[in-house]
Amino acid sequence: MIDVASAIYYAADHGANVINMSFGYRESSPVLAAAIEYAQKRGVICIASSGNQGLQMVEYPEAYGSVVGVGSTNYASQRSTFSNYGSATDVSAPGEGLVTLFPGGTYAAGWGTSFSTALVSGTAALMLGVDPNLAPSSFQTALNQGVPINQGMGAARLQLLNSLAYVLQHP
Repeated sequence: MIDVASAIYYAADHGANVINMSFGYRESSPVLAAAIEYAQKRGVICIASSGNQGLQMVEYPEAYGSVVGVGSTNYASQRSTFSNYGSATDVSAPGEGLVTLFPGGTYAAGWGTSFSTALVSGTAALMLGVDPNLAPSSFQTALNQGVPINQGMGAARLQLLNSLAYVLQHP
């Protein structure tokens, strides 16, 4: 956990605007919590996966209140059977059968909340390109403009165009 916290401090001190945390721990850590708080005080948007046990539960860092927790949906905008869900999951994004780069210069399909989290992190980077002063709370509001979902997966499933439109209309 100290390595993760060190990486968060390093990212915050070296110009990161978004930190993607596609991992989770069952228990809170004061070291991890302090690192995330440090990053957020510097305006960094922190995003974490909800986990892949298919349970209503929380993991850390997702469960820290200011971290955007991300669950996975299938092609029909339903919670993926493997996706954790619950009070710490703020938004969902596709996380099944996503094609990505694979070692050896090839491609592969992937499943998991880590993939969903990467999509939300990329959305944050795009939004910051549109509005460099975007506050983390405004980012969450913009995400809520997506496809209504609930299912213990936050207010909405990621819908990039709706979220970007919100940012453009509410500078």
